[in-house]
Amino acid sequence: MSIRSYEHALTYLLALEKKGIFLSVETTQKALKLLGNPQKKFPSVLVAGTNGKGSTVAMLSSILRQADYQVGTYISPHLLDVRERIQFNGKMIGKQELVSLVNELDQFLKKTKISLSFFEFMTVMGFLYYARKKVDFAVVEVGLGGRLDATNVLRPLVSVITSIDFDHQRLLGNTLSKIAYEKAGIIKSKGKVVTAVSQSKIQRQLQAVCRKRKAKLFILGRNFFIEPHFELSLAGKFHQRKNAACAIAVARLLREKGWGISEEAIQGGLKSTHWPGRLEVVRQKPLVMLDGAHNPAGIQVLLRSLKSDFQYRKLHMVMGVLADKNYKKMFKLVSSYADSLSYIELPVRRALRSDLLFKTLPYLKRKVRREYDIEAVLPKVIRQAHRDDLVCVTGSLYTVSEAKRLFL
Repeated sequence: MSIRSYEHALTYLLALEKKGIFLSVETTQKALKLLGNPQKKFPSVLVAGTNGKGSTVAMLSSILRQADYQVGTYISPHLLDVRERIQFNGKMIGKQELVSLVNELDQFLKKTKISLSFFEFMTVMGFLYYARKKVDFAVVEVGLGGRLDATNVLRPLVSVITSIDFDHQRLLGNTLSKIAYEKAGIIKSKGKVVTAVSQSKIQRQLQAVCRKRKAKLFILGRNFFIEPHFELSLAGKFHQRKNAACAIAVARLLREKGWGISEEAIQGGLKSTHWPGRLEVVRQKPLVMLDGAHNPAGIQVLLRSLKSDFQYRKLHMVMGVLADKNYKKMFKLVSSYADSLSYIELPVRRALRSDLLFKTLPYLKRKVRREYDIEAVLPKVIRQAHRDDLVCVTGSLYTVSEAKRLFL
């Protein structure tokens, strides 16, 4: 049966999503090879990292568009619409284009007996779309880790590792060294690598991988630097300056390879970057902000940005967290800083149950308001806040996406 409607295509993709995650490059490679290797028909940059990779992808894509290139941007996860993952020149893939590609790939998989996960399917579809659009360039965000990620079928002109910290330990390992090993899997033989990793031990680990693969490594603070004279559109000067430095370094490396990217295009791109769900202000008086921080390192960066970049009377945090995250550290950080804290028990299988939260961290019972419906609690928090207060929704991208729907 063919897939003819957008609703049918979404149902098909949702069924794939329920199958879970498979970390393997081989299946994606096999499918792409049978489709004529569309990923070899466009140059690319591949961006990995625990935090900051999405912002870096957004900035670099914006810079390339400012330089008048046709740009494919591949990101994950999405906030509101699955089509956000596959973008062409800053716009989502069209609904009918998605339907057509889902139908084509479904027929292909039935014929070849290949089974793809949701992320593998989206990656194959994205690369096929970019090849047919004849993009000048694709900027691609790694889904999870790097070494075994479906996106690692690419041979990028430059690989980027923004940061390395603790997240997804069950899949990537429970030490920074193991996590770094997985991220370093995107480093290609004789390739170029840009990183903002700050830990000296991990820098040495990346240097060792680069020596082995005869790749050239560029480290923030050593080979390139934060350039404060560039104006950024994204909020969060502290961490976005690092992400911008990576995007600028990549743009200049591409220029050395003959790409026409002027300093004006770099400035123009940085000034016009849009990245929803990351320090995104959706309302004034009181200020309401959405941020997808979902691990302790992300929460630390968020709190640092709130302290340094915003002025407010009191801070009201609304959080929804997944159980497989280091929620103890996340709540310890937030509870010591926020004036009020509401916890949303998300209606998803992986959600952290409030009973477990209060059993593990009993001191939170006195501090935290337990809620189950963000549609009810967020308007209430906003109503009760002073016009000079700040309301911040965070903890997971799922929480942020549900909150964002209230402001559409």
